[in-house]
Amino acid sequence: MKKSNQKQLSYAEAQAALNKLIEALQSEQIPLEELPQLYAQALELEKHCRGVLEQVVQDIKQLDPDGFTISELTNQNYTDG
Repeated sequence: MKKSNQKQLSYAEAQAALNKLIEALQSEQIPLEELPQLYAQALELEKHCRGVLEQVVQDIKQLDPDGFTISELTNQNYTDG
C-alpha cells in the first residue's frame, strides 16, 4: 500500500489493514522474499494509526484543556481491539 493511499484511510481501515498484515507476517505461507515489503507496509500503517490517535488527543485537549487525563488512550495498544 502506498503512503498516499494510507493518508486517505480512516483509522478503522488502517487498523484492519495492519491486523491483516500482522496475520500474514505470522503465517508460514508468505514467501521469505516478501517479508521485508510486508513488514515495511505494517510499519507505515502503524505510524499512520499512531498519528491519527495523536491528532485526536490534541483535538480533545484543545476542546477541554482542563478535562480528564487521556494518557490511557495514548498508551493503549491500539491493535488490541
